[in-house]
Amino acid sequence: MRDVEFAPLLGVPLRLERVGAAAAHAAAVLEDARASTGSVGGRLEGQRSVAVTTARARLSDVGTWLGMCAGVLAEAATTLRRHAAVLADLQQAALLAISRRDDALERERRAQAELEEARRSTWNALGQDLAATALRIPAAERAMAEARADVLAAEAQWRRARDAKAAESVRAATALSALGDVRLVTASVAAGMRVPQVTASWERGLHAASLAATAAWNGSSRDRSAASAELRRLLAEVGRDPAFWTAFWDQVTPEELYRAVGIRPVEPSLAEGLADGVRLWAAGASEAELETFGRALVEDLGDHELGLDARAALAALLLAPALPGAVHRSAAEALVERRTSRPGDPVDVVRLEPLITAVATGLLLRPHEAFEHLAPADDALAAERARAWFGVAPPGGWPDGGAAVAGALAAAVLHGSGSSSRSDQARAATLVSHATHELPRGLLSEPPPSDLASVRIVRAYEPYVPVFGDAVRSADKNGPPRPAGVVDDFTLADGVVEDLPVVVQPDLDAFALRDVISATSRTEAGAGAWLGSADRYHDAMLDLAFGTSAPEGISEGDQGNIVRESLRDAASVAGALQLETIRTAQREQAVIDGAASGAVFLANVAIAKVPMPPVASTSTSTATGTVIDGFVPDRLGPAREAVLEKEAQLRQHYVGRAYAAAVDHDVDHGMTYAEAVDERTELAPGSGDVSDAFGSTYNAMSDLRRELGENP
Repeated sequence: MRDVEFAPLLGVPLRLERVGAAAAHAAAVLEDARASTGSVGGRLEGQRSVAVTTARARLSDVGTWLGMCAGVLAEAATTLRRHAAVLADLQQAALLAISRRDDALERERRAQAELEEARRSTWNALGQDLAATALRIPAAERAMAEARADVLAAEAQWRRARDAKAAESVRAATALSALGDVRLVTASVAAGMRVPQVTASWERGLHAASLAATAAWNGSSRDRSAASAELRRLLAEVGRDPAFWTAFWDQVTPEELYRAVGIRPVEPSLAEGLADGVRLWAAGASEAELETFGRALVEDLGDHELGLDARAALAALLLAPALPGAVHRSAAEALVERRTSRPGDPVDVVRLEPLITAVATGLLLRPHEAFEHLAPADDALAAERARAWFGVAPPGGWPDGGAAVAGALAAAVLHGSGSSSRSDQARAATLVSHATHELPRGLLSEPPPSDLASVRIVRAYEPYVPVFGDAVRSADKNGPPRPAGVVDDFTLADGVVEDLPVVVQPDLDAFALRDVISATSRTEAGAGAWLGSADRYHDAMLDLAFGTSAPEGISEGDQGNIVRESLRDAASVAGALQLETIRTAQREQAVIDGAASGAVFLANVAIAKVPMPPVASTSTSTATGTVIDGFVPDRLGPAREAVLEKEAQLRQHYVGRAYAAAVDHDVDHGMTYAEAVDERTELAPGSGDVSDAFGSTYNAMSDLRRELGENP
């Protein structure tokens, strides 16, 4: 209920005093209990056993909890008693003001009556009576004015008492509210704070929130500047205070902080304070509060270009990797919405670089959150998110070489592909299918990704090496890119292994896959990661054909099918690793050929100016072209020779291992070495069948002899 103006102030101080006394008594009882548990624990000192150690630990925990509860009740008792005493004093002051007002109103009524009587008397008074009556009027007016002034003073006194009561009620309610937050008090006590400090810190946090509001929205430019400076100082100095930061972030939005801090660089002490503060607040926040905060970090950036870099840097600072996953997931969703609303806007990507990297870092550290965000069940949403994350990059590349974004992709894919749920596997495969289209024109565009980014992308693709060879065989150079999706009823090879469970495989566009492998293998680390993935896959397939993983009843024909499929898949990787060699030579050759064509043209122009018989002219022109051609360097030929040489080495590497595994298998099953060699002739490195399985795919992926989609 609200206080009625110029009536006694509401409230029962005696009741508050009684409640405070009860709280103090309960605090004393709990403190005695805490002392008792400490005494019991002390008597266990020196005893050694698992049971005693467990008992002492539990007694210590109980004692800590009892001490905290006792402190909370004691502080609540102090707050209630103080509020009761202040309320009683303010009620007394209000009653005194009411009494003074009533007295002044009575005097005002009497003076008013006297004034009216004096004015009526002047009509009938004569002589001396008239003079006396005339003197009564100003006296009555003075008395009435004095009474009115006393009325106003008493009313002001009552209002001061009322306002003081309201302020005291807010203070007490704030203190009790802080004490009633179990998570807050527990965290604060765990941080080494005493319970009375919790309420004081809470009030400081609310003061900082009011400074943020002033600096962001209220007052003159001078007032806002002063509030901003004071806020910066306070936030930098407060340290790891859970109560302060909880009170602050319960009141302040990211937008208010962006505006309050301004576009000035954030000092290291302020940066550390803000990062710690958000983490402390988040530890006790609800899921809904975390999601709202993460989304607001992005949405509150706004569209104004002025200061956007500073706001994005501050948002990245607040988005510490240690924050709960809900914050990063919600921020990621808001980022995708922002990117979708600004298609083809590289400036926005550049401005938001630190924030995008921070969000991606948070996702890669939380594979489940990365999977839920990047691999939604809705295909249209999955395409949109793949485009937003992997289809764009700032001009000049990401500051970290794309490592964070690539890490988020790897975390999501490995989480989904490693799930026992086929639907989760399908979502991860669909993500890779979409990402394969987007990566070459975004994350993997110039400049090349860092080694760490390349290795992370290799990890994302490793579960899907089994489908690489199939992608090459199904490619159509004259058709549109393959739509994103998964391969239905995928099998490792024909025969007995058809029924073996395989992780759901993506439907990959071979042209885009070739570009992905090429872009991430330009350094020794990237190429080594790809070859390592191909080797591990090839070894697993050989174990399936000839080793302990071989299914019962496997035939030589089944083994041959497995080997050929494995060679095609490994050759897809091996060939794509050489693509850059061919393309570099093609670019250099195009430049050289262009220059040579210009030289031929100029030579022919010069010859045309010299009169000659027709036969001589023709022979001279032909000779000129021949001479020019002889001086044109050939970049493409040596590149092809190098790639062919590499093909022979890699073919020997993979085919040779398959052949050795087959021979060893047969020897282990009773054949002589000579018999096994003779039995496995079709798998020998020189065999046309297995050589073609490797070579044709290698040639296609390296762009060596034929194009993708052409029959070998």
